[in-house]
Amino acid sequence: MTSERIIDVSMEYFSELGYAGTTFTLIAKAVGIKKQSIYAHFTSKEHLYFTCFERALEIEKNRAQKYQRQLAQRIDLLHVKAILREYILENQYRNTVLFLYKAGLVAPHEYQLQSQTYIAKYRESMLAIFRPWLLLMKAENAAQKQNAIDIIEVLFCLYDGCMIELVLNGKQAFQKRFDSVWSLFWESIVQKIE
Repeated sequence: MTSERIIDVSMEYFSELGYAGTTFTLIAKAVGIKKQSIYAHFTSKEHLYFTCFERALEIEKNRAQKYQRQLAQRIDLLHVKAILREYILENQYRNTVLFLYKAGLVAPHEYQLQSQTYIAKYRESMLAIFRPWLLLMKAENAAQKQNAIDIIEVLFCLYDGCMIELVLNGKQAFQKRFDSVWSLFWESIVQKIE
């Protein structure tokens, strides 16, 4: 479907070139259509930009549900680490996450409030991944030994920081940051439990 292809290409261009650098001419060329054909699907660049946000959020929400089920199986932090690493590195969806982070970090001034609303929705879907794990911790009474909500918040900060590292500096920098930060996270959790 042409509109889906336009959205996919647009997310890539918005991520790489920003809002100002992305043009319908570039998008049309990459899709293999005439520039005017884009207007049959999107009334303006702004319409396309926010449609990209909506599509990216939909994709990420669906991904989050898959990982929610895996996390809800057990408390083991190494299990959580493996799932989190897999989620971040899942290449099939990298352009979606790249778009969300870059568009959220460097949104055009006139769209900052709207962009922040979309990013808040994305962060909420990410926190939803960890909620079943939090419930499992409470069910097993682990929450009495440590503040489970704080753990989820720190885990999310770990995720957020590592995603920004991946987006801005690539996979190798991400791997180093993730392993270093995870070690500190793990040690602090173990100390709270003991």
